Amino acid sequence: MTPFLDGLLANTEQPLGLEAEMLLRAARVRLRDEDARRLRALAGQGLDWDRALRLAADHRLTPLLARHLEAVDAERPESVRALLDASTASTVGTSLLQTSELVRVVRLLERGGVPVLTFKGPTLALDAYGDLGVRPFGDLDLLVPRSVFARAKEILLASGFSPRTEMTPGEETEADDGQFAYGLVAMRGTFPLAVEVHWALTHRAFGYDPSPDGLFARAVERPVAGARVRVPSPEDLLVFLCAHGAKHHWAQLLLVCDVAGFLEAHPDLDWDATFARARATGAERMLGLGLALARDVLGAALPAPASAAASTERVRSLVGQVAPRLWAPLTLQLPLMDAARFHVGVRDRASDRIAQALHHARLALGPSDKDREFFRLPSFLWPGYAVVRPLRLAVGGARRVLKSRQD
Repeated sequence: MTPFLDGLLANTEQPLGLEAEMLLRAARVRLRDEDARRLRALAGQGLDWDRALRLAADHRLTPLLARHLEAVDAERPESVRALLDASTASTVGTSLLQTSELVRVVRLLERGGVPVLTFKGPTLALDAYGDLGVRPFGDLDLLVPRSVFARAKEILLASGFSPRTEMTPGEETEADDGQFAYGLVAMRGTFPLAVEVHWALTHRAFGYDPSPDGLFARAVERPVAGARVRVPSPEDLLVFLCAHGAKHHWAQLLLVCDVAGFLEAHPDLDWDATFARARATGAERMLGLGLALARDVLGAALPAPASAAASTERVRSLVGQVAPRLWAPLTLQLPLMDAARFHVGVRDRASDRIAQALHHARLALGPSDKDREFFRLPSFLWPGYAVVRPLRLAVGGARRVLKSRQD
C-alpha cells in the first residue's frame, strides 16, 4: 500500500472497513504481490459482499474487481461470482459495440470534412488499462473544431442520430453559444448509443480551456478496433484527466485509477511540456491533486518533478478533502456550497477563483433542469424562473405531504 493508506488502516477510531480496503486494493491495472495476497485474504474474512459490490458499482470498478478476484482465485459465494461474471460480460459486450460505433462515427465525420479527436471512452480504456472490458464508459466523446461544430451535428443527425434533449431552435442556438457539447443518441437494437460532440473539453464556466488548435496540432494516432483514430497527446490528456477529475470533485475512485493507469502506461511523459500545458490553462493545482491522489491512494510512481507538484501544502489539503469520498458510498453531487468551495480551491489564478465563485452563485440563483422541466419559459422570460423555482418546490412539497398521508 502507501504510507497514506497505511495510516488509514491503522486508524482504529475510524476503521476503513474490509469492503473499502478490498476496493482500494483492486483499484489498479496490475496487482502488486502484496495486494494480491491481501485481496485473497480479505475475500475469506466474512466480507459484507452486498456492501462490497455496492461500493464497486458506485465507483465503477466492478469489472476491475471481478478480474482481480478471478486472477487471485479469491473465495467468494457463487451468487457473487455470478453477479461479477454477468457485470463483466455486460461491460465487454457494451464496450465492443461502442468501440465499433466510435470508429464508424469518426470515419463518417472525417468523410464529411470534419476533423475529430476522441478522448475518454474506448481510447482511454485501451490506453490506460489495455483492455476494453475493465473500464466502463457511457458516452462517446468527440472533439471537433468550433468552426465545423454545426457541420458535425448535421452529419450525425442525417445519419440517424437524434438530439438527446428536445429544444426549440432558439434554445438550441443559445445552448450552442453557452455550452461546449451537443448530445445525440441513436438506437442500436435495444441499446441507446450516446455521442457527445464537443467544441471544447469542458464548459467554459469551469475555466479549463486549452486551445483546440493546439490540441489538434499535437494530437497522435492510436489503434482502435483495426482502425486508427486521433487522440490528444499524452501530456494534454493527462492534464485533462486531472481537470476532469477536479470538475467532478473526484467523486469516483475510477477517476483516480484512470490517472494511475495512464501514468503507468506512459513512463516517458514529457513532464516539462505537461507542466507548461497545465500552467497555460491555470490547471497546475488540478494536475498536482490528480498526481497526489494517484500516488497516495493507489501507489503510482512519480518522477521527482511530478512528486514535488503533488506535495505542496495546498495540494495536501485538497487530498485530505477528497480522499475520504473515495472509499465511501457515492456522492456524485456535492452540496452547492461544498462544490463551490472545492472548485474555487483547486484553481491557481485569482481570476479563475473569482470566476468559479460567480459561476456557482449563478447556479444557485439561476434555473435548474428541474425548473425547466416543470415549466418551460422562452429565453427572453428567463428571469421568470425566480418565480418558477419556489412554485415547483411548493408543489413538490405538497405532493410529498399528500403521499405520506395516503401511505
